[in-house]
Amino acid sequence: LWLIRRDDFSALAFALLSAAVGVRGLATDETYLVELIPGIRWETVVRVEFLSMLLMLGSAWAFVRGLFPDTVPKALANGLGACSFVFATLVIILDVDGFSRLLPGMQAILVASAILGPALVLRAAVRGHEGAGLFLVGILAIALAGLHDMLITTHRSLATAGIFGGHHHLQPFGLLGFVLC
Repeated sequence: LWLIRRDDFSALAFALLSAAVGVRGLATDETYLVELIPGIRWETVVRVEFLSMLLMLGSAWAFVRGLFPDTVPKALANGLGACSFVFATLVIILDVDGFSRLLPGMQAILVASAILGPALVLRAAVRGHEGAGLFLVGILAIALAGLHDMLITTHRSLATAGIFGGHHHLQPFGLLGFVLC
């Protein structure tokens, strides 16, 4: 999409968000990435998992800001992008034990974003921005799936209720819900 709309930064941000969701799905629970790359070190898989989470955060804010520039404050989007970058840098330079200790801070920013993002899109919808209502449904799908995945990853005793059973990550389905909106 970005290749045909190079002047639209939000298309690049959405492409990065989509790629991050896909890579995170490969790295989460150390399953698929280990099968795709036999012999990959556990530390590398954990780094990929953390980095994809941080790329999702930064690219999601860039995407929303690109679509609703008069509703999403530039300082907020840039600040969250900077937080994402700083955390990503720490994930790259620290050992797993070191950057894993930063997880509560990362999760706090993700939870705040999962609340603030839809709230700002709701504000855009109330202001009459074209497509904001449907975008709100899509962003809620991504946010709720992300919160679900964070909960089951952090608290292994929680099982996904309903038809899924077990510990299934829903972020790819959240992205699919967004795309369908």
